[in-house]
Amino acid sequence: MFKQLISVLFISAIIFSTSFAATATLTQQAERGDRFAAYQLATEYDNQTTDTENSQKLAVKWYEKSAEAGFETAQMKLAFKYALGHGTEKNMQKAYTWFAVAAAGGNETAIAYREKAKLELNEKQLTEADSLAKVWIDKFATKK
Repeated sequence: MFKQLISVLFISAIIFSTSFAATATLTQQAERGDRFAAYQLATEYDNQTTDTENSQKLAVKWYEKSAEAGFETAQMKLAFKYALGHGTEKNMQKAYTWFAVAAAGGNETAIAYREKAKLELNEKQLTEADSLAKVWIDKFATKK
């Protein structure tokens, strides 16, 4: 029984150290601007079941970095985070902005959610959100 316990602890330590090293590598890549690494890191934080408040904040941070680098899937995830207030304050104006950016690529889901978010904005908020979305869309268009 004692040997089994030691084996389980040893294997757990190996898994933890491997996971920690992988997260450290992803963090380095994300900090250098790798949008896919930032997205993967965000997803890891998003899926954590412990320390969820801090994990959700870190997920938002890395989804934002990936979204700002032009990754459409991260733009959608970030928009949902703002719409639901997970890991950040609920902000339908920011949600609308990121749904609009993702929708610019023809994403049907983004288009539908952009229209739903639009219903919660007043005219001033909508104008500001459209303006910011255009800045991001133009930025990504010039990178192609």
